[in-house]
Amino acid sequence: MSEPQDARRMAEEHLRGRGFVERTAIWEGILDNVEDKSLSIRVRLPAEFPGGLPEVFVVNPSELGGRIAHVEQSGKVCVAPATGILIDVENPVGVLDQTMARAASILADGISGRSKSALQTEFVAYWADGAEKLLSICSPEGPARKLALVSLDANKGYIPWRQTRLVAESVSEANAWVARLGGVVVGGTEAFFVPLQAGFDPPGFGQITTVMWVRGILRECASESIRASLSSWLSKATLPASVIFSLPLNDENGRVLAGLRFEPVSSQAQKRALPGFRQGKAPAAVQLQFAPTTACKKLILDRVDAAYVLPRGGAGIDMRDRSIAIVGCGAVGSFVAQNFASMGIGEIRLVDPEAFEAGNCHRHVLGVRHIGANKAKALVAELDERYPHQRFFAREERAQDVLAHDQSFLLGADLIVFALGDETLERRLNEIFRLKRTIHVWLDPLGLGGHVLVANPSEGPGCYECLFKRNSEGALYNAASFAAPGQVFQRSLAGCAGLFTPFSNLDAVQTACIATRVGADSLRGTRLRSVLVSWFGERESYLAKGFSLSQRAALFTESEQRCEFEFAYQKCAVCAKVAA
Repeated sequence: MSEPQDARRMAEEHLRGRGFVERTAIWEGILDNVEDKSLSIRVRLPAEFPGGLPEVFVVNPSELGGRIAHVEQSGKVCVAPATGILIDVENPVGVLDQTMARAASILADGISGRSKSALQTEFVAYWADGAEKLLSICSPEGPARKLALVSLDANKGYIPWRQTRLVAESVSEANAWVARLGGVVVGGTEAFFVPLQAGFDPPGFGQITTVMWVRGILRECASESIRASLSSWLSKATLPASVIFSLPLNDENGRVLAGLRFEPVSSQAQKRALPGFRQGKAPAAVQLQFAPTTACKKLILDRVDAAYVLPRGGAGIDMRDRSIAIVGCGAVGSFVAQNFASMGIGEIRLVDPEAFEAGNCHRHVLGVRHIGANKAKALVAELDERYPHQRFFAREERAQDVLAHDQSFLLGADLIVFALGDETLERRLNEIFRLKRTIHVWLDPLGLGGHVLVANPSEGPGCYECLFKRNSEGALYNAASFAAPGQVFQRSLAGCAGLFTPFSNLDAVQTACIATRVGADSLRGTRLRSVLVSWFGERESYLAKGFSLSQRAALFTESEQRCEFEFAYQKCAVCAKVAA
């Protein structure tokens, strides 16, 4: 492999051979035969060259005849993604030539109009030049309508990017969303939503977006009824007045949002608009008639609405109308809750009577600031802040007590997850919830493994009770476990009050991920049969501590994960009741 300084020297000699001249670490020259044009360009070799691609700039972007795709306002041609590309560092001259050839191709496609669709696809990136940023939780779909444009107190709560204005469908929706972040709405006004039938090219470099320019866009891209709705709103609004456009894209990415603010007009235009109106009360529509060359302020919307953010995190919009209940908010249950929230489940109900303890900080979603707080309530607070588009509820009591006075909290959920680590209680709850779709999730100690049982009684037998057998002495044990029965794994650092069963954060995370995946499949209807999913961990370290393995453990290799659909280890009385 060439040394970096040798590679740079080879590239510079090659540039010089192509007629480029060095100007303070920038090489200037001509790119010929770009749609019959010869364009003046600059080439910069980055410090990490050849590990980083050369940068190509058009000296005078106005030579391009307007805005084209993949060319920034600075004239930089975006020849490749910023990361994730493989560069042949052993061929620096080839890297340079390929980069310049790619730049020439991009410029040629833009000048000829072949990349016009890409220009509209990347509309937001080009619209952002000089634009004011707003947050938006409004939908990009739907009819022309009034929106709420509220101001936020940036010093209260967690307001993303410290932006202080938010677009929402209504003031009440804005209040609810901001309150979940600990913020406060301190005022607001209206905006108007305009769904366009066609997209339009972003303005060229240095082009002023005037009232006249906006009228032209509306004539070309909005229906007559939409223009009439906007005119009606402007006839009642006063300046400044903000309009939010929804533009269709030329691919499968749906629609994008962009905004404009009609600014106050000149004093001369105001005087011309004044007859028949009190001072400062002339409607925006009237004032704008006398100010066609007034510049409008571009608005860029940082979308944080559910339809935009959920799919980008792997979540599904189809999950927004589903609900789950999680009984047990310990380490595993906390990660199950977080995972289901990240998948976009619309409503998550949490049940746990216990307080969060300091010793669990390194294997739980919650951190030290929640020590002493009820685990279910603290998780709701944590998830509320992170996922403000979804709903989270807590009951700081036992599942039996919730059933006694609020059955629907559990029975009304589409899926119930038990993550209690208490086999006696889970057997009892399994019988109570035998007609519901449930998941039981638990860990074996010391990193030995984890288990997820999905029970779907409507699709046939298979439940938590099916796992339990009796030994020759009549004692019950969980036959799915990798640990031989009859062993004690609890440790103590402070007497009985400090008892705990050792397992790591990684064990909790791995098992919670499995539970979330199979749970999501169950909700979507792609995994209907009851199934036991087990993963086997590290055998040697477990045995080194003097513990024994179960017969089932001998069937697994290290790091193996297995699904069992025929897992009934006994004739189960609970499944018999369901069948009856």
